[in-house]
Amino acid sequence: MNKPVIEINAFNGAIERIFYSLKSASIELNISTTKLNNLILFGLLYNRKYYTFFYKEDNPNQCGELNFSYIEQYNPYNNEIINQFKTITEAAKELNYSRNVISKCIHTGEPDKYGYCWRKLNKRCN
Repeated sequence: MNKPVIEINAFNGAIERIFYSLKSASIELNISTTKLNNLILFGLLYNRKYYTFFYKEDNPNQCGELNFSYIEQYNPYNNEIINQFKTITEAAKELNYSRNVISKCIHTGEPDKYGYCWRKLNKRCN
């Protein structure tokens, strides 16, 4: 079964490349098919190069876009959204935070050292 694989830029959501199959993508990217399949299944970033992968037929939503999660930084006292990012990596880079700090705040619900909380939300189609 040949399912096309899409390579997405995690910063801006742009489609970088579309591969004919998992095998052709793994050959061109020089990684095993097992590793690439795991990147797809678990939504992981590839090799810290800020790319993520999807099977083309599995992910387009009714708007014709791909599904993404957003990371929100918010004030826990009034729930005011301070910032919104596509990835933890993008948030960490822009705010000069550690990815681990943001990830820990998302998973525990505890505020960061500046008193802000973080959450992961799914993008909704309008």
